Amino acid sequence: MKLIKIFLSGLMLLCLTSGVRAQEVLSLEQALDLALKSNFDLRLARNDAEVAANDYAYRNFAFLPSLNATAAKSWTTTAIKQEFANGNKRDTSGIKNQNLQAGINLQWVLFDGLKMFATRQRVEHIKVLGELTVKNQIVNTMAAVINGYYNISQQKQQLHALAEQMSISDERVKLSDAKFQTGLAPKTDWLQAKVDYNAQKAAHLRQQTLILQAKSSLNQLMGVDANSTGYDVQDSIPVNLAMNYGEMQQGIDSINTDLKVAQQNIAYRNWR
Repeated sequence: MKLIKIFLSGLMLLCLTSGVRAQEVLSLEQALDLALKSNFDLRLARNDAEVAANDYAYRNFAFLPSLNATAAKSWTTTAIKQEFANGNKRDTSGIKNQNLQAGINLQWVLFDGLKMFATRQRVEHIKVLGELTVKNQIVNTMAAVINGYYNISQQKQQLHALAEQMSISDERVKLSDAKFQTGLAPKTDWLQAKVDYNAQKAAHLRQQTLILQAKSSLNQLMGVDANSTGYDVQDSIPVNLAMNYGEMQQGIDSINTDLKVAQQNIAYRNWR
């Protein structure tokens, strides 16, 4: 019997160890890498930037002549059957006709009141705006992923705190029950301890649900299946205590991507 108990204990320990290993730890770098590769908003921004780059590649065509060619070909088949009053008949079925038309039109605007220059400049602004939009989307995506990642870490710490409180409540229930059984305390103390323990257990279950919801939100940012929540995150949240508000404020006009996108939008509207 002792050997069987030892074997079962070892088997349970092995299963628990395997379960812990199965839940891989997702690092912040891996989460950012997945988001930069698969985030849908970032993909749309990149596609718009590629379209603007293609238009910019042909920006000088506004100064070149345009050549348009048209061609058309038509086929007709005629079938006529006639019967006259004198009894004569005439059948002209199978008459075919083909008609081919073609034309070439060459246009070259030598000067249109600087419109061609404005068109080229506007296309350049659109290209720059597309690049800034991609950078801005990258920054916003990374910020959202970092916030979502450490939100899970924060929720995990809250879960650990609730687990500690639930453990304390469980000990309080056992102590109250022992006092009640020995007549040292009334039954109301034991009932109140049970109520507090059940409240802690409900809060613990709600916290687990919040963690699953936070993981689903992070999955959407990373562009993966929202139900893929079988991973863990790092518990520690690094804090940069060397940040200085004055240094952050300096040069914000040339660094902040939201401001640069707004400035480029203003410049683009002036060229329209």
